[in-house]
Amino acid sequence: MSSLIVQIGSLANFTPSQTIALEDAYWLGYLLGPLLVGYWVLTRQGFKATFMTGLGVFTVASLTFWPSSSLLSYPGFVVSNLLIGSGLSILEVAANPFIALAGPEDLMESRLNFSQSLWGLGSVSSPLLALKVLFTNVTRVGLFHTQWMYLAIALWSSFLGVVFYYVPLSEASDEDLERVARRRDRKRRMDWRVYHINTIVYISVFGVLFMFLCVGAQQQVSYLLESWIGIFKPS
Repeated sequence: MSSLIVQIGSLANFTPSQTIALEDAYWLGYLLGPLLVGYWVLTRQGFKATFMTGLGVFTVASLTFWPSSSLLSYPGFVVSNLLIGSGLSILEVAANPFIALAGPEDLMESRLNFSQSLWGLGSVSSPLLALKVLFTNVTRVGLFHTQWMYLAIALWSSFLGVVFYYVPLSEASDEDLERVARRRDRKRRMDWRVYHINTIVYISVFGVLFMFLCVGAQQQVSYLLESWIGIFKPS
């Protein structure tokens, strides 16, 4: 996503501050999606409904890219990135616990790490894909190839939404999730206290902090590395 944002900013003559703000809009969607939609749908309707909702939001976000790129509208790109981040985050709200629960309990972390490792492959290949496929012979008049790419993504997301509607998925209630969490707490002595503070509080706080720093560092490198090593050559 960062590669696309950088190229769009370059073709549309956005300032560096505006391009970074597009990144911020994307990650703002990651914050708002789970809080406003994902958690509510997951706790009330289950995994299937959350998957379908995330795909629906992502489909709408992909479709909004067409008028944004046709008009080279900066507010339009902000809205598109906000919705894309929201849709993806809603999907992850359901995907992560579903992957964690779909198999032996002792291999929960391994399944999550494996699924997240695929993201790393995408982050490496996406700049090359954007350069060789999406942004060849593209001018700021239309971003023609990229428009069709987002339309294809919208159609594919809609298709996946229909598939999730008809495919039966296992569901887990709040009681099931709490029972698994308590069982793991007993195994790993999560009831220990450090300076009168429960261990799980430390893990939660530092987990969020380290994830924040990790994602921030990744995005900075992703944004700046392209100009440092000259992956994207000026036309």
